[in-house]
Amino acid sequence: YDHFMKVKEQIQQYFFNGNDPQLTEEDIQRFVQYNPHGYLSYYYAGDYLKAHKQFDKAKSYYQKGLELVIAKESERQHMENGLLECEQNLNSND
Repeated sequence: YDHFMKVKEQIQQYFFNGNDPQLTEEDIQRFVQYNPHGYLSYYYAGDYLKAHKQFDKAKSYYQKGLELVIAKESERQHMENGLLECEQNLNSND
């Protein structure tokens, strides 16, 4: 759980001050594995990967997260918008 909280904080700081923690794919996978039933794992993983233009991976995390119970409608909307943005970027690259 400590790993989850540490990575969550790193991702939040990245979006707050631009300090990129340079997370690897393994870091993201471990992050989600520590809280696989919580939508926030997928929310943050999707946001981080989308910011790094890894749209296909971000799309997958958003899709998985949207299958879970989400606490706030605004968070669901955020994930739906992230998913849509990924799909648009992937389609424009075809």
